[in-house]
Amino acid sequence: MFFITFVIGVFGYFIVTTFVSLDVAHRYMKIFCRTCLLTAGQLLKIKGTIPPKHKQPYIYMLNHQSMFDHFMIAGTTSHYLTGVAAEDQYSYP
Repeated sequence: MFFITFVIGVFGYFIVTTFVSLDVAHRYMKIFCRTCLLTAGQLLKIKGTIPPKHKQPYIYMLNHQSMFDHFMIAGTTSHYLTGVAAEDQYSYP
């Protein structure tokens, strides 16, 4: 079930990002990520609140440890964000 949801969701995301703004695409991604978590049997609980987008710029430092963390991050943030990775993560040993 997770694989089917993932494939349909990724295809839908490419369609959405081609024709609409990034804010609308993020709303779609939030629903997609929460659906993927549910179909994989993961329960997502949110503690605390995310700072409002309009107050200041923020840096989120996220140390993910599982393949579900990416879905949790995208499923909980209330606005569009971009990930940054170290250059050495793009090379294979």
